[in-house]
Amino acid sequence: MKYKAKAMNDLRRKDIDVLRALAVLPVIIFHFQKELFPLGYLGVDIFFVISGFLITKIIFKDLDNNSFSFFDFYSRRVKRILPAFLFVIIISLFFAISIFLINDLKTFSQSVISSLLFVPNIFFWVTGGYFGLSDELKPLLHLWSLGIEIQFYIFFPIFLFILYKKKFNFKKIIILIILIFLISFLLNVLLIYKGHKDSLFFLFPFRVWEFSLGIFTALFANKIKNYTFFEKYRTLIGLTFIIFNFIYKIEYLPDSFLICVGTALLLFKENIKKNFFCKIFNSSILIFIGLISYSLYLWHWPVASFLKYISADSLSKSFVFFGIFLTFILSFYSWNYVERPFLQNKSVSKFTSRYVFISYSFLITLSLFIISTKNIPSRHNNYLNNLSHEIGSTYHCSFLNYKFYGNSFGCLINNKTKKKHTVAIFGNSHAAMYGWGIKKKLTETNSQALLLHLNECLPLIDSNISSLCLRKANSYFQSIIKDKQIKKVIIGLTWDSEVKIDKNNKLLQDTNFYLRNISLINLINQLIKNEKEVYLIGPLSIPNFDISTQIRKLAFGKSSQINLSSSNREFLEKNSKSIDLFSQKLGLNFLRPDKILCNEKKCL
Repeated sequence: MKYKAKAMNDLRRKDIDVLRALAVLPVIIFHFQKELFPLGYLGVDIFFVISGFLITKIIFKDLDNNSFSFFDFYSRRVKRILPAFLFVIIISLFFAISIFLINDLKTFSQSVISSLLFVPNIFFWVTGGYFGLSDELKPLLHLWSLGIEIQFYIFFPIFLFILYKKKFNFKKIIILIILIFLISFLLNVLLIYKGHKDSLFFLFPFRVWEFSLGIFTALFANKIKNYTFFEKYRTLIGLTFIIFNFIYKIEYLPDSFLICVGTALLLFKENIKKNFFCKIFNSSILIFIGLISYSLYLWHWPVASFLKYISADSLSKSFVFFGIFLTFILSFYSWNYVERPFLQNKSVSKFTSRYVFISYSFLITLSLFIISTKNIPSRHNNYLNNLSHEIGSTYHCSFLNYKFYGNSFGCLINNKTKKKHTVAIFGNSHAAMYGWGIKKKLTETNSQALLLHLNECLPLIDSNISSLCLRKANSYFQSIIKDKQIKKVIIGLTWDSEVKIDKNNKLLQDTNFYLRNISLINLINQLIKNEKEVYLIGPLSIPNFDISTQIRKLAFGKSSQINLSSSNREFLEKNSKSIDLFSQKLGLNFLRPDKILCNEKKCL
């Protein structure tokens, strides 16, 4: 069975290099100055569609010629990906050792190991996110996308080879690819509706629809013959979709939907016609940026991350220009002296193997040493290192402890006990941060709890900060009241948050948190009505600055002191009405962290 893949001596197309440039440039701008290009991160999705397209072309070409070999395929991927990848990680590790506080260095070393095992997307999903302030200070965070790419490279050739050997005809393969696309895409739509965007961002199954678009395009590119009308407007529509999606997102659809569709349209055929777009797709500057796009992607985030770490603040314009300039210099160097030699010289397989083996051995050994050693020599004093160690120590759920709950997810705390969960912890990060203390108590009583984490949303069922949050809170609430195992509910929330919308999508003005408190009382009453014992964690003093930033300012001589307390008077002015209200409502079940953290003058 032949699929008639177009014979190509060189799969490199100039227009694809231009697409790579259009993908990597917005990403670089976003990571250095996200205010300039708020949706620039969507450029990564273009790479996924391109990979689906090119890998399908490569595999089918070899299958049709009876020359496909898993060894050859993976060897080419190793030569393409690992040399520059390992080079960047080695240089980044040396900089991290020189610059980072010990806690950050240990976290970095963990990310090195996860990257070497090709699961950085899972590591960063479990340990944090992508858009937070602290996430910008993780120099290897961008490798989440490379993890997804490599997972695709591992599984897709096996999948395609099985179909080929089972003699699936073209029609069956197309139907199967469409089915896989729909499953992945609809899972995205479902979880967007449920409010679980972190999973969609980091995990391979939820990115499969993007690769599928590229696969579908590669399979159909040589099948459609009479497409004069389609060809006339294909490029215009594709570019319009990409430009539009870099400015706007479509609600309830994957953020990059139009970008991916636009990329597929542009990949369908090479743009060689003499028209307005010809100048874009023949731009020597864009083609060159596309050629070095892999090195650009590898280098730009570590450069930006280290500069932000040292500057301990948002980057100045001079730092931004310097960082981008340095990124291009380093990228050209690694493309010219690392990428190209491995790709162009077919006789360097032994050298490639040695390089990869030595690099892996060095990185894993040094990373494990850093992780396991308590007293690592540091340029920073013990006070700063100890302070840094306590930041980000909020409870993080292990991947193995997640379980389906209702039509969403929950996290089991103290799952070592055989007893079923009888406690639900319901709220945002201000509930989750008490997870360690709650776990200690659960261990003492040989019991189990279920953490229902709302991320940035409030645990309120008749008003919230958005319609999505309202839906998510209600979904968890319904699951709690139906769960007869749950006897106690611990509620935690950010007390500084005002409600913004009610259940009829009416915008609210929540003066002095009055409406928030009314909604909180309603939630408590509904839980009590359904025979749940309710505990509410009260407010605490929140600094009006980022402590991590202040520690780094001290570490790099940009500040002489750090203030770890605030005025108790200001805290009470903001929260005394709420404290009085819920103390009266719940008595001893209203838990008061401010009693421990505050004295008459100040609050820690």
